[in-house]
Amino acid sequence: MARHILNGENFVYYWGQNYMGSLEAYTAAFFFKILNTSDSFVLKMVPLFYCVLLIIFSYYYLCSENRKLEALFFLALMSFPPLFFLVWSLKARGGYIETILFGILIFYFATKTIQSSKNLYNSKINIKFSVNNNCLFYLLLVLQLISALIIFCQVVYGGVYINFYSAKFSSSSFIKPIFFFFLLLSAQFFLRKEPFVKSYVVNVHWIYVSLLAFLCGLAWWTNQLVIFFLFPALIIISLSIHKLFFSPNYQILFIIFFGLFSFLGGLPMWYYSFFTDHASITSEAIAPSELWISQFTNFFSIGLPRLIGIFSEKNQDIFTLILDYSVAVIYLASFSYVSFRVVKKIISKFNNFNVSINEFIFIFLFFYPFLFSVTSFGGFVTEPRYLLPFIFVFQLAICFFIARIYKIIPFLSFFIIFILIGSSFSQYKEIDFQAMQPWVKSRKVPLSLNEFYEFAEDKNINAVYSDYWIAYRITFESSENIISTVYPKGSTDRNPDYTMFVDSNDNFAYIIMNSVSKGFELQMHNNNIHEYDKFEIWPMVIYFNLSKRI
Repeated sequence: MARHILNGENFVYYWGQNYMGSLEAYTAAFFFKILNTSDSFVLKMVPLFYCVLLIIFSYYYLCSENRKLEALFFLALMSFPPLFFLVWSLKARGGYIETILFGILIFYFATKTIQSSKNLYNSKINIKFSVNNNCLFYLLLVLQLISALIIFCQVVYGGVYINFYSAKFSSSSFIKPIFFFFLLLSAQFFLRKEPFVKSYVVNVHWIYVSLLAFLCGLAWWTNQLVIFFLFPALIIISLSIHKLFFSPNYQILFIIFFGLFSFLGGLPMWYYSFFTDHASITSEAIAPSELWISQFTNFFSIGLPRLIGIFSEKNQDIFTLILDYSVAVIYLASFSYVSFRVVKKIISKFNNFNVSINEFIFIFLFFYPFLFSVTSFGGFVTEPRYLLPFIFVFQLAICFFIARIYKIIPFLSFFIIFILIGSSFSQYKEIDFQAMQPWVKSRKVPLSLNEFYEFAEDKNINAVYSDYWIAYRITFESSENIISTVYPKGSTDRNPDYTMFVDSNDNFAYIIMNSVSKGFELQMHNNNIHEYDKFEIWPMVIYFNLSKRI
């Protein structure tokens, strides 16, 4: 996609994945441009770039709260992170690392929003406007809210459909004028000769609200996994500034600022949804209730151990077993420590303004398993990339625990770091570059496909059906000299244009993993395909010169 962007094309979402914004693809295009190359190693630089930004800003966030000791421990742990996080910091697959960066930024600006709100407590918040324009103001406000509601329904539910006798109304038919009407109303509020809001609107509090809202919109477009960060942020804001938050006047301003700037942050998503029937949230986002308990238990029994890198083998030696149990105890102790600190604060003095990163970490870690279990994210527990935010935020919790231990028994804190880094190294020791690739039919995808590219050039093959994990890799690495699409066809067919090209090309071939090649040959036999050639490049078998397609 990044190459297509450089050629002047524009994309809001990844091909066939209209829930995953194309920010990472545009970043890759930028790197392609400045480095004057589009080799695959540049793709690994993109998530690595965001990962470096994530670590730098997390360090700054901790230091800004006078937690320099925790920040130093954080740098030590992130120098040798768990293997799963390390691998995904080099995978350009949909903005997972960017989502964590946006999540930490959301926590930061939520903290600033809460801390800056104390300046509004001493001033009476009152929205003032002239009496003559009183009715007009409320009329325009109602029209704006109706417009916003229709736009919201268009994005979230795919549209509003009303049947009244023989009359039918569809928001899809009127979304363009409604969209521009909403913008005109918004502009009217801010361009009046007599502003209805006094100077306190430019208070730094509203600047933080605007930045927070913009990030929320941008992050939601990039990857909806950010919901795990939005949930604790909005909960803590509403609880911490409840005296303001439940004031009608404050609510009007909050809706205006948050709604407008989150709209601007997610503008690509809104633009795409306005003019299509795409719904950003559907009923499929919630998992069937009968799966909730199993997904909750799998979170702790399968996903979390794989994420941390413990209990990965059934037959472990005694040293590895002790190391794994030690890591598990450290994680449990870290969560318990942060929980104790936050609960103690809630009981004693939660109404003050000294909300810190501790509260965000606790609510994030506490609610993550529950949100994960009741949503469709829970179905991906066996390859827990949707748990990446969880493991990163957990590193912050561990740093708080280690810092506390350091103030009591310094030697023990360094021993804990030694255990965690040792656990990471035990995961690194058997890794090779092929392990960075996903598993396909119990076989690793080969590190290099150069032998296949040479074979395809020799046989004049320029259209290929292949497994999902290598289909688009072939297209990218061959600079689209070979177009590959997914076989068998299904929901993972991301680019219909590629599929149409392969389906209509006479010089086609099938790439099948060696482990399932016998079944594929049987399938060809059942479809009366008896004439074909095959060539093996382990762990793949290439079938070409077929008399017809399956």
